[in-house]
Amino acid sequence: MTKETKFKQTEARLLSEWSLITINDIASRVNTGLDAIRRAPIINKNTGLKCLRIQDISQDKDYDRWGFTRVTDNDLDKYKLKRNDILIARTGASIGVKKIIKEDLNAVFNNGLIRIKVDSKKCVPQYLYYNLCSEKYDGFIENISGGTSTQPNMQINALLNFTFCLPPFQEQIAIAKILSDLDAKIELLQRQNETLKQIGAAIFKHWFIDFEFPDEHGKPYKSSGGEMVDSELGEIPKGWEIDTIFKIADMLSGGTPKTQILEYWDGNIPWVSAKDVSDSRGTFILNTERKIKSYGVEKSNAKLLPIYTTIITARGTIGNYCILSQAMTINQTNYGFKSKIDNSDFFVFYLISSSIKLMQRHAYGTIFDTITTSTFRNLPIIVPPISIIEYFNKNISKLMIKILTNLREIDLIIDIRDSLLPKLMSGKIRVPLDYVANR
Repeated sequence: MTKETKFKQTEARLLSEWSLITINDIASRVNTGLDAIRRAPIINKNTGLKCLRIQDISQDKDYDRWGFTRVTDNDLDKYKLKRNDILIARTGASIGVKKIIKEDLNAVFNNGLIRIKVDSKKCVPQYLYYNLCSEKYDGFIENISGGTSTQPNMQINALLNFTFCLPPFQEQIAIAKILSDLDAKIELLQRQNETLKQIGAAIFKHWFIDFEFPDEHGKPYKSSGGEMVDSELGEIPKGWEIDTIFKIADMLSGGTPKTQILEYWDGNIPWVSAKDVSDSRGTFILNTERKIKSYGVEKSNAKLLPIYTTIITARGTIGNYCILSQAMTINQTNYGFKSKIDNSDFFVFYLISSSIKLMQRHAYGTIFDTITTSTFRNLPIIVPPISIIEYFNKNISKLMIKILTNLREIDLIIDIRDSLLPKLMSGKIRVPLDYVANR
């Protein structure tokens, strides 16, 4: 008997130990949440109790960003979120989006969500969750979504019919462990980036809003007696001036090639839409939904913007922003700002991010909010000397490059996880059962 034959026989024997089951077979309880208006309304007061909604899952909001609510003791007991609860959106554009609760929370959930409690004697909850992260699940959700074209919805009984392969219990644990380890690494890098973003914003505020940039002796300028002078925006350090962003940056506009000209598209140049900017969450943008060919850029009003250009949405939802991780092009709903000062793009990025609320107040429009070139020309800002801008950029560069490095590592880990997931769930890749014990 050849090694190949032995391997196939072993594989067949192992796979015969797997079962094809439905969610209904391993669920101990499935229910929707509390009525969002009468039983679990979102309120402004800090009650100490949160409510999980569809938008919290679809936007991947942290627990701290969920809304507060107030419920009866009986409802709290029935609908409180516990470790290993799996929540699935059942209506609207986010139908099928899922989340697993990793620890007991002082929170409930509303009726836009379905909660699955897994019988942990039959199935590892994390193993089910990762099956819900598969392309097979996405196709299943698309097939069972009913309702009108504007408001799809999903019935619980239909969801419970989702089928997946269930290996022996120890193998479930090992598979879930591999995938959860990858997700833990992603979350660690994301938390690190959030910390780095907060540090960068704090440094910018300290230097350019509180005016505590290092003076010639390396001491905080204002609190060390640095001279301040009056201006139309209040007191500013001597030698600084009031101008507009055009003093230090060029505005770069976007354009959309004719969509019917198919040969323009499916190239290798990222094309940034307003949605792409929003998805970047105020940091570097690595990927876009669509890509354009260089031929498409040449034959249209689209322009290629250089690396580290800051992008801001100018129509509809005003004020989402990001910074380019490579040369990209943008559509007409966005503006780009590129520093006129060499090696000072990160200063422009922080200046834009700190001015978002001011820009939003100056937006106008009858159908949707808009900001234009004139908005920026009429928006005074405090402009420091070039030497201060360059010094800030030098100090902040390592932080920004670390954020970009982390984002690229996150992308790589996501690719690895997404390529492993279907193979692990089908048994095409087998996991050593001692994987958990050796971790």
